[in-house]
Amino acid sequence: MTEDETFIAETSACLWESALNFIHRMPHDIPEVEVMRSALDRLGSAALRLEIVELVPRCISDWKGLDDDQQADAGCYDYDFVPAWLSAHLLQRGI
Repeated sequence: MTEDETFIAETSACLWESALNFIHRMPHDIPEVEVMRSALDRLGSAALRLEIVELVPRCISDWKGLDDDQQADAGCYDYDFVPAWLSAHLLQRGI
């Protein structure tokens, strides 16, 4: 795999992991949790997973749009940036 392909695959996995954390590990009264659980009920797992995969290019673009200092401030890509990015996306745009 190329470096770009690896980054795409990693981002996809990180977004799905973040989605699962919202669904299964977060308190029920958090707005983005409600959005994610509602989407799961409405779409089912397979369709929701594809919806999450469609977010990959935008997530990567937003990361690459940050300068080095902003990336450093955003924290670790997979454990800090991606979950925060998904949370903001869910609150602003839903699924």
